[in-house]
Amino acid sequence: KDTEDMPPPLVNHMLIKVSGDQNEAKENIREYFIEKGVYHESMQIDTLEDKVLMNYTEELNMLKLVSVFASICILLTVLAIVALSSYFAQVKIHDTAVYKVFGMSSGETFLKTVWSFTAPLFAGTIVGIPFAWFFVSRWLESYPFRINNSPVIYIASLIAILAVTVASVVLQAIRLIRI
Repeated sequence: KDTEDMPPPLVNHMLIKVSGDQNEAKENIREYFIEKGVYHESMQIDTLEDKVLMNYTEELNMLKLVSVFASICILLTVLAIVALSSYFAQVKIHDTAVYKVFGMSSGETFLKTVWSFTAPLFAGTIVGIPFAWFFVSRWLESYPFRINNSPVIYIASLIAILAVTVASVVLQAIRLIRI
């Protein structure tokens, strides 16, 4: 039969579970329809993964953009914390020397320096988490597939912020300890 004269197939959508290579399975399905004489050029044979990628390309592009933006923000934050801690250490050299003369231990100096930077960031993070929870929950409601807004993400972000801050300030704290 001439395939151009054939009407389009009666089946609009068909879901077939395959195992193995998806491209090979698509070709086998196409060959099957050709063999049965019901294949038409208008037929599309796609995998579920292809359909998902077609429907969510905008979200995947947004994910890439947000990832780049978040990486730049983290880098700038680390640079700012290092610069502030360096300035703070330079300004506090004399005060720290006086404290140490009057008996302040190296451990206390270290804790005081690290705490002076982690306390404001910790407080800001604690205040910001409810706002982030609210806005992310509203954003996730717009998707047809529901995603849980897990508190683990916010706890992990708090830990990451504290880790980055402590790692950025440790060198300056060690410098103050040596005074």
